[in-house]
Amino acid sequence: MEAKDKRVVLDATDKILKKLVYENQNIRRKLDLLINRANENWQILKNLFEIDQSLINQKDILSLLLYASSEIRSRFNLYYVNFSFFKNGLPLAIEGFKKEEVINLIDKKMFINLFSPSNEIFFINKGEKEKLSLLFKDKAKEIASAVIIPLTIRKKIAGSLNLGSDNADRYKNFMGIDFLNILGRKLSSCIEQKIIQEELLNQERLKVTLEIAGAAAHEINQPLSVLIGRVELLLSKLENGGITKKDLNVILDAAKRIENISSLFSNITCYCTKPYANNQRIVDIFASSINNSQTNKKDKMNISDHFE
Repeated sequence: MEAKDKRVVLDATDKILKKLVYENQNIRRKLDLLINRANENWQILKNLFEIDQSLINQKDILSLLLYASSEIRSRFNLYYVNFSFFKNGLPLAIEGFKKEEVINLIDKKMFINLFSPSNEIFFINKGEKEKLSLLFKDKAKEIASAVIIPLTIRKKIAGSLNLGSDNADRYKNFMGIDFLNILGRKLSSCIEQKIIQEELLNQERLKVTLEIAGAAAHEINQPLSVLIGRVELLLSKLENGGITKKDLNVILDAAKRIENISSLFSNITCYCTKPYANNQRIVDIFASSINNSQTNKKDKMNISDHFE
């Protein structure tokens, strides 16, 4: 083979090798990118799992929302995280939570006008001032980009989880929308569970309140009737000068009985009931009070346990 031909072969071989090296480097870069993304996804999933486990342990809706806001912000390095709920959008009123800056009550029509369809995730930037102002209020000026995740409670959109960043490129070419959907579903589910728990607890509270009210009326009315009757009798005797010590003792006994009933109410530590008229039950204040040592402890339920 002549030198010229050898040079051609060597040049061709060199080009092929360079091309292979270049392609190998591209493949390596793509593999590194995939590995990094896989690691990021794993970390996101790990964070989501840990957040989910902690959300379940929160005692009520307010605690859940405050915890979720703080935890999501710190775990995902966000500038600000809050919740927006439609006014009257939840079965339980949250007007009492207005003072908490992470909870924002908004007008439903305005939200739907700005975010339609309202059941999809939205990415917004600093230029969309009306949207940022609606969701982030005073913090809107500091938000450079944000994600709005709808929250579905009992099959209806009740509001949104708002993730605000001070980095304008935070969500540029964002590929983790599936994780955002998972986060939205988890939060929606936890909020709905807490609502159900609160409703059941409120029903129990109402039941106990009615039973206590019935017991108060029943127990106090008896000595009160005696007291009123005797006073009326004394008034009639007063005209004839026929008041006796026995009459006064009856009044005193009735008053002491009312005093004793009041004392029993202030010393209730457990929950015991007894049958009443019309197949109803009322609280047995004598059995429920610590002053009554005759009550079988097996029939008692600790008040604090009842309301936990």
